[in-house]
Amino acid sequence: MPIQTRTCLRVTCDVCGEPLTDADEEAALHFDSAQDARMAAHGYRWTVLPAGRLICDSGNTAHQAALDALMPPEPTVVPAGQLTLNPDAEEAPMHERDVQAWNAQHPVGTPVLAYPGTREGRALTTKTRSQAWLVGHSPVVLVDGYSGGIALTHIDVITEETDQ
Repeated sequence: MPIQTRTCLRVTCDVCGEPLTDADEEAALHFDSAQDARMAAHGYRWTVLPAGRLICDSGNTAHQAALDALMPPEPTVVPAGQLTLNPDAEEAPMHERDVQAWNAQHPVGTPVLAYPGTREGRALTTKTRSQAWLVGHSPVVLVDGYSGGIALTHIDVITEETDQ
């Protein structure tokens, strides 16, 4: 068999430069196309960004900072049409009371397990980055590492008992 030259692609993290490796972390993976490389990176739970940027799932401070830099800013005003919270909790609708109770008990930065999509999916260990607010009738909150609001029904607060 003759020696042949073959061009292939290898995936590396934009933050740390580490390559995408096989499940045993023994060898860097190589791909025939950029599409195959992106699909494999996504399958290994890497963050696949526009323009071919990729961030591995290391989860350390540098990686979290890179992901946080991609997130939209926290809401600072109530959007037009958004319900405002009634300071008299007894007269507030149920969902407003849920939001008020959440915000009273859980300040921004509270460690949580977040389930984007469905609760059957893999949980994202993170922390809140906003107070809760209503989207329609659903109380939601922003968390680090995810670009949209997540319903409070899909958030579990991490307590000392949870860690044990």
